[in-house]
Amino acid sequence: MAFTTILNETTANWVFPAVTMRDSELYIMSHPKVDGHKIGLAADAKSRARGIGKNMNICMVTKRVHRDTMEAIEHLAQAYALVKYGQQAKLPKEIVSGRSEFFKCTEKQAKAFIACAFRQAKKLGMNALDIATYALDYILKHLGKVPRNMARWVGHVRDAQARLA
Repeated sequence: MAFTTILNETTANWVFPAVTMRDSELYIMSHPKVDGHKIGLAADAKSRARGIGKNMNICMVTKRVHRDTMEAIEHLAQAYALVKYGQQAKLPKEIVSGRSEFFKCTEKQAKAFIACAFRQAKKLGMNALDIATYALDYILKHLGKVPRNMARWVGHVRDAQARLA
């Protein structure tokens, strides 16, 4: 049996398609030309920083958690940041990836959003679909719509809701 077949069978009940099955971590990153901070997900934050662009600074990395669950927690932390402070509008051209994950918040505020997201995730039984649905509902309740640059993960949540319900 090919590795891709095993990967697809193993991740069939995941909310988010993943290029890795490795447990992943959330991180907060900063850039000297950006006032806000990036809240993101990676199997390896140091490697991810190099892929985002030059001069990225890793401010914090969390413990590792199951990939699908951690992606849902990431989106919940981002939902909190989005509703409270909004996305960082202008970014330097040297940032080439993850541009929608920069928010107009301080490092301390980003840490608080991650802590709140973990707390809520525990209340939801660390269930990726429940966490992601909560994140989506939170954005819709407070903003009325999801920014266009977040449509990809929202599509995965809607697909999983239909597929796993």
